Amino acid sequence: MERRYYLGDPRFRPLFAELDRRRAVVFVHPQSPPGQEYSHLGLPEAMLDVCFDTTRTAFSLMVNGVTKNYPRIRFVLAHAGGAVPYMAARVGVTAAMLADLKGPLPIVADGMGKIFSASRRLEEKMPDQLSYYLRFKKNVLPEGPDHFLGNFYYDTALSASPHAFASLLTVADSSHILFGSDYVFATEAAVPATIAGIRDYEGFTHADRTAIERDSALALFPTLA
Repeated sequence: MERRYYLGDPRFRPLFAELDRRRAVVFVHPQSPPGQEYSHLGLPEAMLDVCFDTTRTAFSLMVNGVTKNYPRIRFVLAHAGGAVPYMAARVGVTAAMLADLKGPLPIVADGMGKIFSASRRLEEKMPDQLSYYLRFKKNVLPEGPDHFLGNFYYDTALSASPHAFASLLTVADSSHILFGSDYVFATEAAVPATIAGIRDYEGFTHADRTAIERDSALALFPTLA
C-alpha cells in the first residue's frame, strides 16, 4: 500500500519554513484517512472518516512542532476541526502524564533522543514510546495542547450545529471561527443551513456572529475589505 504522510511529518519542514516566512494562511481540507478502504464500515466517507483525517492532521502539526516552530502560519481547519475539540482533553491528559515522568526514564529518553535524532533514518527507527515522549516534551510542553489548538482557525463547513459549536468554543473563540460551507463538495442546500445554524446558535452573541460571518476572515485577508 502506498505510504502517506500527515502534514506534521519532518519531510515537509522546508515547505513550512517558506510558508512561515511568507506569513501564509493555509487552508487544510481532509480526504479519506489511509486504510479507510479496509474498515468495511459501510458508511459514506464524508459522514465520519474525513473528520478523523482533519483530527489526525491537526495533532500531527502540533505534536511534530509545526505550530510551535512556524508560528506565523495561520492554519484554517475545515469542518470545525473534525473531532479536534472533543479530543483536546484526552491529548491534554497524555501531555500531562508525559510531563510528570520522574526518575531515570526521562534522562535516558533524552539521551537516546539525541542519538536517534542525528539523522532522519535513525529518527524513523526510534521506539514509539520514546518518540511520543520526546515530541510532546519538545513541541507541546510547557504550553500544553490548548495553547496551540487555540491558535488554529476553524471553519463552519457542515458543522454549524449546537453539537459542534459547544465543543469548538472550548478551544477557540469567535475570532478564530470562519464561515465555511464546503461548497462544491456539499450540496447547495448546505449553504442556507450553515447560515441558519450560525444565526440560531444561542451560545453566540451578536459580536460573535459578526466575527464568524465577516470580521475573522477580514483579519486574515485584510485586502478583501
